[in-house]
Amino acid sequence: MPAIVVIDTFSNSYGYYTISYTHTFDGLTVDFEDSSHHAAEPELSLFFSPSERGGRNAGDTIFTATYGSDIVEIKAELEYPYATVYHSTAGGGSGPGCDLLISSVTTTNETSAGAANGTATIHATSSVPIQYSLDGITWTSGNIFTGLAGGTYTAQCIDSNTCSGSFDFTVSTTPATPPPPYSLVDTPVYNNSRWSALFNPVVFKYHGAPGTKFRTEITSGYDGATNVMTADHTADLSGNCRADISKYLRILLKPRDDHNYTAINYRDANISASYTLRFCAVTRDAGNNEVLGPWVSAGNPFYVTYSAMQIGNPTGGNMQPYVTLPTAGQTHPAKFLNDFKNPRFYTDMPFDLSFIYSELIAGYQIKLGGNGIDINGNISGALGELMLLNENGSVLLNNDGSKLLIEKQTPGVLYNKLGLNRLRITQNIPANSIWLDIFLFYTNTSGANIQITEARRLLLDNSPCNGLPYEYLKWIGPTGGWMYYMFIKNQLHEIATNNSVITETYISDYATADGTQQQVSINAQKSITAGVNDVSIDEAEALSTLMYSPKVYRLVNKELNIWQAVIIDTKSLKMYQTSGGIGDFEIRFLLPEINTQRA
Repeated sequence: MPAIVVIDTFSNSYGYYTISYTHTFDGLTVDFEDSSHHAAEPELSLFFSPSERGGRNAGDTIFTATYGSDIVEIKAELEYPYATVYHSTAGGGSGPGCDLLISSVTTTNETSAGAANGTATIHATSSVPIQYSLDGITWTSGNIFTGLAGGTYTAQCIDSNTCSGSFDFTVSTTPATPPPPYSLVDTPVYNNSRWSALFNPVVFKYHGAPGTKFRTEITSGYDGATNVMTADHTADLSGNCRADISKYLRILLKPRDDHNYTAINYRDANISASYTLRFCAVTRDAGNNEVLGPWVSAGNPFYVTYSAMQIGNPTGGNMQPYVTLPTAGQTHPAKFLNDFKNPRFYTDMPFDLSFIYSELIAGYQIKLGGNGIDINGNISGALGELMLLNENGSVLLNNDGSKLLIEKQTPGVLYNKLGLNRLRITQNIPANSIWLDIFLFYTNTSGANIQITEARRLLLDNSPCNGLPYEYLKWIGPTGGWMYYMFIKNQLHEIATNNSVITETYISDYATADGTQQQVSINAQKSITAGVNDVSIDEAEALSTLMYSPKVYRLVNKELNIWQAVIIDTKSLKMYQTSGGIGDFEIRFLLPEINTQRA
């Protein structure tokens, strides 16, 4: 077999060239230098004349050295270095056997320019272990190379006998898929908030050819496949399409309370939900069959709460002022979803405050903090820290990789607190406190406390009814959170009947008859007029939201946490204003219809 010769070094120092070869097993060293150092090889001097190959063509033999019966040839190259070992050309010698062979290189394309995700697999064989490289510097025993950009490479192999070989190959770049002839131009995202109020327009904007029919697909459900709704919209003559999906989102939420007031923080899946959206163009073929174009995704999930923002609100229908962020030093931390300026906290009654636990704080260890405030406005003591949400990581995906959707979520599958949460206060309140300032925060890796919500001041009422008759109501406020209030006043209880059905009876014997008429059926309903004295204008404004709340409950049994849904009489609100912005408030609500006996 031929002797094994490899290039050790190649240098060019001030015009002096050196090529060194080492015979691995027999210790042969052949040094070729320029003519001034090694005049015996004029061919090399000619070859290395400045800025040219001395008239040589690639593959020309420049110099031959013999070792035993092995012949080492130096061949001309096209590019610098202009000389390299070609191979030994004779048999014999005492060097080891060389059976290294690179048969091929298989590749996968880079998916797009700059993606750098191409691969190459070098297929080589040898009777001894092989090392692989693409740059001649870093060697590995693995023959698969990943993370390759499009371009030309040289696969290099060397085995433990120092047999070497190379193979040129190319990683191609997959041509970019041309964009569809339509695009998403706007979503209901505002200042990084992906949360919208349900009872306001929730608008996605598309652009395509004038008159293009677009199909929107809204997907909701924790497995990414349930509650799929579709809607069709058409672009105007400018190619703009305004897709308002608010009416479709309303089926995801329902005004009902399932909270049993045992959890410190309870995610209310009835009044918050998430969804993903994609859209495509719809055309028709020659047979008038619908043809759907490529789907375009609107990206990460969006969120909706059972809220209605008022006209003139600076964020429109977006819930941005209420969305919790992990940013330190916020000028306006997230608001609680409560329409009272200072909610009344009845400490011995069911009570909670609603807030948005957004995807932006997922994985943070959220805590409740606060301070008691005495009658003079001074801090009477700290409420103490209480851990609320103790969840690890921040990837908002199910274990199977499907899209994140928060309603109907199986506990433990992912962050089952993401969405609208209701906060209960269970700590011992500092003595002598008249008010309570509460807020949510987390502690960062540096030990600093980062506040994520406003400090909302609650008016404490430790013994609200004092044995007097009361009605304790809760209802969904315009901002989408549950509100509570106790009405303590002399109450008016009424029963109204209607739809009485009476039949005349035939009497054949007046002596034994019990009457000439028989009542077959009648409807009966009880109503309660309740009120409260000396309320401020601000408090009365919040109480007036009872008139247009979609759901109102009255507490029937505090110990068993039993609530009864009632209907507000829409013409019953009365506000008796007195001097100083203080007045009396009164409202009437209807209880469920009484079950009556039927003849």
